[in-house]
Amino acid sequence: MPIALSCAPAMAGQVDKSGASAAPFNIRWQPGADQPWIPMIETTGNLIVIPVRVNGQELPAVVDTGSVVTLIDTNAAKQIGLVPGMPVSVTALGGNGKAAVAFAPVASFGVGGFAQTGGMIGIGDFTSLRQASPQRFSIILGMDALSGMAIDVDFDNRRVKLQPSGARPPMGPAPAPIALKSPGRAVTAVTVRGGAVESVIVDTGSNGEFTLTKRRWTSLPHEQFEVTDLASAGLGGIHVEPYLRLPTFAVGEAKASDIPTTIADHSLEAWSDGTIGIGFLRRFNVYLDPRAGVLQLAPRREAVPPVAVTMTGIQGSARDDGLTIVHVMANSPAAAAGLKQGDRICAVDGDRVSAAWVGTARNDWGHGPAGKRAMLTMCDGRTIPLTLKVFY
Repeated sequence: MPIALSCAPAMAGQVDKSGASAAPFNIRWQPGADQPWIPMIETTGNLIVIPVRVNGQELPAVVDTGSVVTLIDTNAAKQIGLVPGMPVSVTALGGNGKAAVAFAPVASFGVGGFAQTGGMIGIGDFTSLRQASPQRFSIILGMDALSGMAIDVDFDNRRVKLQPSGARPPMGPAPAPIALKSPGRAVTAVTVRGGAVESVIVDTGSNGEFTLTKRRWTSLPHEQFEVTDLASAGLGGIHVEPYLRLPTFAVGEAKASDIPTTIADHSLEAWSDGTIGIGFLRRFNVYLDPRAGVLQLAPRREAVPPVAVTMTGIQGSARDDGLTIVHVMANSPAAAAGLKQGDRICAVDGDRVSAAWVGTARNDWGHGPAGKRAMLTMCDGRTIPLTLKVFY
């Protein structure tokens, strides 16, 4: 299930631009012109997960340019002894659009060659994110830290380099437009079906490809699309939105076709027309320095295959107790078969579902080919045949 980790302070008077109530801090970079490469933590999924250090403890963190603040999961915060203050309400994707975040002082925070002493970190409940994603992380590394950095993502070699903003970018294609806009958003422009869409937030914490606001979508020239819907998870919970495929899409000179696109009621900011997620960005090696106005999308060594398309319409994750359906997509084979949210699948074609399926070919049973027939054994004893097809 796609996840979007983005959140933003709803009460600006209680948090400063670094994502915490005012607290003294100092930062330094490793001496020298070049900073170290940070190996990505190998996990199942597309998000960029790297190690960070909080009070001397190494924890996995997702690099999330869509989050204004850096957050740590409540469980991890307890384990390393962080003491939270009073929670504040923040704007968050999913559910009712709100989440509770508390802030706690930290002695030290570091990632790669960057080190900070003092300051604060947000503490939030990642339960909905854990339920939706096979990737495991304890930190959301947000723009309070990243906005002052140049982020070099080498997907080919599975590594990331963080440098002070203004560092010399690598040789590569002409940069696409990018700017840093309050309250800490990396903003670019895209071309959709020949028309320009401005004010698009670059969100590496969303594993979707492209999200367009309904307001902006209705202003573009239309043709007939096959539309379904998709459930996504944010800090605020689960939300369901229309989902379709755009035939053409470009960011600067970087072009793609047949882009899965969510049509959202709201964006991360009232002024934003949408977001670009890691599903699109992973097609390239990415250099992102919004403060310096540099966004480079360089071709990968080998073309990245598109994200596999579900031909069942079942959203959920395989566990040892079965695959619990989180959402049944509209106009899908699963919807036609009468499957519902909360149903549990215990076996597919006689093979018992287990957590070991995640990240393996066995978990791809619903990706085709079209016309394939799968027999589902439900945990309540029902047997349901399902014929796969392309439905959006």
